[in-house]
Amino acid sequence: MTEVELKINDCNWHVQLRDEADISVFNEIFKLHEYRIADEVIEQAVHPIVDVGAHAGFFSMHARSLNKKVKILAVEPEPENIKALEQHVRDNNISGVTVVKAALGLSSGSGKLIVTPDSHNHRLALGFEDHETLVPVTVLSFADLLAQQKITNVSLLKM
Repeated sequence: MTEVELKINDCNWHVQLRDEADISVFNEIFKLHEYRIADEVIEQAVHPIVDVGAHAGFFSMHARSLNKKVKILAVEPEPENIKALEQHVRDNNISGVTVVKAALGLSSGSGKLIVTPDSHNHRLALGFEDHETLVPVTVLSFADLLAQQKITNVSLLKM
């Protein structure tokens, strides 16, 4: 595990990078600025930002660094990613981020997540895959996610 101290937009984040996938996602967001096209939307957001596939929370952290007030939903189904995401939120005292432990799907219910060796290419099993690592997860439709969180408008949906 690699620990990184990051200063961005007046925020001092302490980040733990678990593996190459974390390093890749971290670099996409913070070094290569691959989401910069959304920065203005994030800065001006008044309705919640929904981060689907939140992984370890790096995009949510980026969004919080740009907008200190907007509500952020970090939606993530994979248990190890959830632990990392919750740790980043806790260790950095990030307020206004709600972690939703679920996958987004066509309809709500239960499902199985195919867990891949890296931590960011997981996907919902469609029911016919024979995969050695299937994890039971809660699945929410987008409409049910919004209803559950009492959200009527969204400023940004990152998937």
